[in-house]
Amino acid sequence: MESNRIVLKLWNNNNNCAQSTAVGILKNHNDPSYKIFQTAFTSFGGGMGEGSICGSISGTIAAVSKLLHDKGFEDVIIKDKINDLKNNSKKIFNSQSLDCKVLLKDFQDENGDVNYGHQGRRNRCTFMMNEIVKYADKLLNSSVGN
Repeated sequence: MESNRIVLKLWNNNNNCAQSTAVGILKNHNDPSYKIFQTAFTSFGGGMGEGSICGSISGTIAAVSKLLHDKGFEDVIIKDKINDLKNNSKKIFNSQSLDCKVLLKDFQDENGDVNYGHQGRRNRCTFMMNEIVKYADKLLNSSVGN
């Protein structure tokens, strides 16, 4: 099973983007630490609730880093792979920033706050999670297998 199917199920069951990506990737790779990540990422959704780094990116980076570390990859290699993941995400989202507020600028109100209740915003986040996790799975499978 691809991580995306697990991620979408978590997302549709009211987990935030960071929880959904981290837990989905770890579950897909049979890593029992997903239970810790479920709790640890409670406050990371929506760019930690203030529009900073996208929770999907944070969750994905944490899960990928953990899995690569557990497979014995050196920190310098992990950082290179994570930089590749971040740069690919910027290309996909056509953005120089991975801040939630920037990525969701189309859904901000007059005060600059993201309207998290807007269906278009939810669709955009679903798209972003799908693309990030798809790339993470590709990166992991080419590095460590499943």
